[in-house]
Amino acid sequence: MNSLKEAYEKSTKLKKGSFLFDRDYFIAEECKNSNLILDVGIGQGRIAKLILQSEALKSFEHSSKQFKIIKGIDIAETAIKINKKEGIEVKQCDLNLQKIPYKSSTFDTAICTEVIEHLTDPLKVLSEINRVLQKEGKLIISTPNIGFLPNRVFLMAGHFTDFADTNFPQMHLRFFTFNVLSKYLSLAGFKVTKRIPVIKVMEKWPFPINKTAKALAKLFPNLFSFGHLVICKKASLPKQKEIKSTGYAKEYVEGKKPIIEGLKKIWNQT
Repeated sequence: MNSLKEAYEKSTKLKKGSFLFDRDYFIAEECKNSNLILDVGIGQGRIAKLILQSEALKSFEHSSKQFKIIKGIDIAETAIKINKKEGIEVKQCDLNLQKIPYKSSTFDTAICTEVIEHLTDPLKVLSEINRVLQKEGKLIISTPNIGFLPNRVFLMAGHFTDFADTNFPQMHLRFFTFNVLSKYLSLAGFKVTKRIPVIKVMEKWPFPINKTAKALAKLFPNLFSFGHLVICKKASLPKQKEIKSTGYAKEYVEGKKPIIEGLKKIWNQT
C-alpha cells in the first residue's frame, strides 16, 4: 500500500469531530430531484446516507417508492466496506491516476465534496466528471476557502494553513478562492448557477455565535465562509482537459510587456 493511499484509509476510519456542516443539508436538498447520483470521494458516505434518509422519509410520507440510486468512488478500501453495509455500491479509484470507472453520460448529478484540494490535476478530474454526467447534468462541489479570514491572519504572521487540513505534511495540494474555483469549473465545461456560503456549526458553541457566523458568511463569503459550496450545470464539453503551463509570466519579468498588465491578469485569474 502506498503512503498516500494509507493516509486516506486512516482518514476514512476516523470518527468526525463535534461539528456539523450546514453544507451537507444543502447538498441533500439540491439532490431532491436527482435520480442517479455519483458521489466522487464518498468517504464514510455521510452525505449519501443523508440523501437516502431524506428520500426514505419522503417516500414514507407520500406512500411512494424510493427511487434514488447513489453510487460512489473512493481511493480507500475502507470506504467500500463502510458503504457496502448501507447498500451503496462504491468502486475503488485513485483520481490522480485513473479515470472514473463509469460510462459517459451515466449520471444526472455528481457530488464532489472536499476532494479537488487533494488532486494533482483538478481540471482533469472535473473533465472526467463532465464526461460521466448527462446533458445539463448537475455538479455539486465543495472545497475549503483559502481566503477565509483566519487563514489570512495566520499567513500574515508567517504561518500557512487552510484550517481544513491540520496534518503535517499537508494532504491538501491545491487551494481555491471562489474566483479560481469558478475558472476551473468553466474550463471543465460547467456553468455556476449558485454559490452557498459554508460554516462549521459547533455543537458546543452558544447559538448567537453560530448565528453571527452564518450572517457574516452570507454577507462576506470571500472572508467569512469556511468553504465554497457551488452548484453547477454541465454547459458544454471541457474547453481544457488538463493543466498546462502557459509561461506567460516570463514576458512581463523580461519587460516585453508592461508589468501592470501582468498584475491585472493575475488579479483577474485569482
